Amino acid sequence: MSISFNEDIACFVEGSSEKAIMDLLIDNDCLVFTRDNLADEQFLSMQEISKKKIDLFSQRILSQVNRDDKMDIIIVQDREIWPDFKAIYQEKIGNIYIVQTKPEIEMLMIHERGLFSEYQKVKSKKSPKAFLSNELQLPEKTITSYKYLQKYFTPETLMQAILSHSQATRHSSNILQLRDLLKEV
Repeated sequence: MSISFNEDIACFVEGSSEKAIMDLLIDNDCLVFTRDNLADEQFLSMQEISKKKIDLFSQRILSQVNRDDKMDIIIVQDREIWPDFKAIYQEKIGNIYIVQTKPEIEMLMIHERGLFSEYQKVKSKKSPKAFLSNELQLPEKTITSYKYLQKYFTPETLMQAILSHSQATRHSSNILQLRDLLKEV
């Protein structure tokens, strides 16, 4: 799927795992957008668009968007939660894209290690994180840490894992996958 984003983008990531993956991709020029396109030139926390803080984000970022421009919103998460922006800011928003990492971002590590078929045999009993913890003999917390993921993947192995995962999973038409954010491969 080829997507053309607006010049200005606010990209929200659910947690440190998603942030590590997205930072690795953008810092190695693997995405269809660059840090220059991002609000504050960084990935933003999902907490910034929680019900309690969405007005602060809107005032801080969306109010800065020029009258004739629009900002696209990209949300990288394993669920499907859509933010609720006030009507006054709707005209500043181009499109809202949900990039789903379901079931979990750890599936990329399972694909990278060639363990997808092994995981399929135990997925009803183990989460991807628990499965990897057992395979790697590491605590679950370590496996999902920003620092560990940044060292674990190279840009090439990460992109290959993303492509492998997207081929192995079903997705709905209105939800994107990480693959949809990659430059042509």
